[in-house]
Amino acid sequence: MRKRHIVPLAVIALMAAASVFAVLHFDELQERIYDGRKASERSALKDPVFADVETGNFFACGLTTSGYVYCWGDNHYGQLGTGSYTELSDQPKLVVDAGGFTNGHVTSITTGDFHTCAVSDGTAYCWGNNMVGQLGSASAGQTSNVPVPVDPSGSFLSKEVSEIRAGYMHTCAVEKSQVFCWGNNGWGQTGQPVSKQGSAASSSVPAPVPNVPGGFVNSDISKVAAADNFSCAVSLGKLYCWGNNQSGQLGNGSFEMSSQPSLVKSLSGTDGSFKNDGHITDVAAASGHVCAVEDGQAWCWGNNDQGQLGTGSLVSSIEPAPVKDSLSTEGRVMFANKNIVGITTGILHTCLVNSEGRSFCWGNNVHGELGRGTVDTEDHPVPAKVAEGRRQRGIAFTNSGVTRVSAGMGSTCLVSAGRIFCFGYNSRGQLGTGEHGPGTDEHLPAVIKIK
Repeated sequence: MRKRHIVPLAVIALMAAASVFAVLHFDELQERIYDGRKASERSALKDPVFADVETGNFFACGLTTSGYVYCWGDNHYGQLGTGSYTELSDQPKLVVDAGGFTNGHVTSITTGDFHTCAVSDGTAYCWGNNMVGQLGSASAGQTSNVPVPVDPSGSFLSKEVSEIRAGYMHTCAVEKSQVFCWGNNGWGQTGQPVSKQGSAASSSVPAPVPNVPGGFVNSDISKVAAADNFSCAVSLGKLYCWGNNQSGQLGNGSFEMSSQPSLVKSLSGTDGSFKNDGHITDVAAASGHVCAVEDGQAWCWGNNDQGQLGTGSLVSSIEPAPVKDSLSTEGRVMFANKNIVGITTGILHTCLVNSEGRSFCWGNNVHGELGRGTVDTEDHPVPAKVAEGRRQRGIAFTNSGVTRVSAGMGSTCLVSAGRIFCFGYNSRGQLGTGEHGPGTDEHLPAVIKIK
């Protein structure tokens, strides 16, 4: 397992103390938000219908169909956006209105390792850790526990942003079909030149990813992904990646880093062909691996030490490999790699959703993040269907209406019938069930608890 980047709690405390934002009591802030809404809005907040969920590093956020964002889990950097640095929340809390951000007008959300971003009324906002300018504001190095607008710069107006994605310590967004990135650029993950590999180069100023003569064209961007020191984007239906490549996650057949977008390699094999000729519909990137959907089929590449590529082995790959069909002991098809509509990559596991609304996961399962009802130290390199959960508060998960799934660090969350269910690791309340700590992990999907 790749070591994660951990900042000492003493540093976190100093950063929090330096914030210019007032810290109010956590529950008091939430009551103010709720009481300040119209009666119709309060009704929607009491029993929200969710459209999206995103998992970060020990925290998660959900977006409702009415444009409201809730976050829960770890909050050391203020990444929950509640106006507080309260250590954690094991129940979903509303993100506060601040800096022009209006909760209720949100169209896109994303969670990085320690920061969160959203699009409200076409403008990009971020909050949480800002050590290297990943919030896109002039106050680089200063955390924020409330949303702050990403500063307009050059051709980035932050008025018509359609999608935003947060990585470890950088962020990328799509505006007017162009991709812009900012934050840490030590490995070229923002698409800008790097003077020294692994250096601490960074910028809080959003900059367009440069065109590559004869290759990447920064236009007609339909998807973007930001991960641990690398990024990917779909341009004109073709997939390109750039940045760190220590695990071959750029998918170009090498291990060399690249600050320029590199076309993911096309190939043909007995299990199918990855053409990368204009038909990529989804892409997801994590610590050291990437997965994409082309013509309804899932492909993965990069690190595979826990079976997270889903290829049936633990062999890593520097080029796309098809996710393997899985069969029961009787030879019955349990998973068929076709009609895939969405895919997500966690640190050591991967999940997807097919056109029937069924979710499947594979890889590491040490915390029950595969949703199989079990915990083990074995690696699971082939997909298996997420098991149906037990009834909680009168609600039980049924794996037939899943519309969104998000894999994080040892945990997974998904949206089914407008409700969010989470499972796996729950050390910081990242499952949103109203509990946290030892003995509260969930091995089957559990519905989040809205107060």
